[in-house]
Amino acid sequence: MKKAALAAAFLAAVLVCAAGCESGMPPENAGAPVPEIEGETAWGMTSRPDEQEETAASTPPPTPALTPETTPIPTPDSISSPPASALEPASTPKPPNFTTKMSYEELVADDGDRTELKEVPTEDGYLVEVDLTNCVVTVYAPDGSVALQALCTVGKKDSPTPAGEFTMGGQRERFGLFNKYDCYAQYWSQIEGDIFFHSVLYDEPDGDTLIKGTYRNLGKATSHGCVRLTVPDAKWIYENVGVGSRVIIREKDKDPELRKSLKLPKAP
Repeated sequence: MKKAALAAAFLAAVLVCAAGCESGMPPENAGAPVPEIEGETAWGMTSRPDEQEETAASTPPPTPALTPETTPIPTPDSISSPPASALEPASTPKPPNFTTKMSYEELVADDGDRTELKEVPTEDGYLVEVDLTNCVVTVYAPDGSVALQALCTVGKKDSPTPAGEFTMGGQRERFGLFNKYDCYAQYWSQIEGDIFFHSVLYDEPDGDTLIKGTYRNLGKATSHGCVRLTVPDAKWIYENVGVGSRVIIREKDKDPELRKSLKLPKAP
């Protein structure tokens, strides 16, 4: 009887064991849910590769701190333009017109105003050249451009205009008298001593008393040493070329084309 009972119990145990082996699960875990661990399953399997790629793509990389090597290079749009005034050259007084474009009447005119300069201009970079050979005065502006160029009269052989380098003196006179020669000229500007730039000559301080020969002699060596000019040219120097400006008086090569380009209208 006992033997039969033991045999039955043994057979039952064998049957239960066989049933567990067929299900693939340990008998005590049969039917229990599989636990999960962050990032992987309980069986050591990692998450799917495509899930890792999606996670990496959806997370932006951290922004690196700017260093001198990684600082963005400025573009034209990011640079502010300087004010227009900073791009403009300093203004330079210009002659009202080159005398070659004026009429005879304008070149010898007297506007009747006898007001002396309230303030004599000071040196500001002008350079005046007197070409004794071609009888031409050229005024160079501070930037090197020609501000004025005109035929003039220089001293004759027995009273020559002195050659050399000078600085403009301080004497200016609107309509002055030559005591020695009893005649007048407009717009005097001292070169040195008794040598001046000035206009053509007049018998009286009146434009109607022009000595026409002094106009016709522009471009020749016939003066007593001063440098004669038309009225507008003498006025321009008088008002613009300051005391202390350099004046170079010298002989140069003959230049017929230059003289031709500065030809003045004939006196009536």
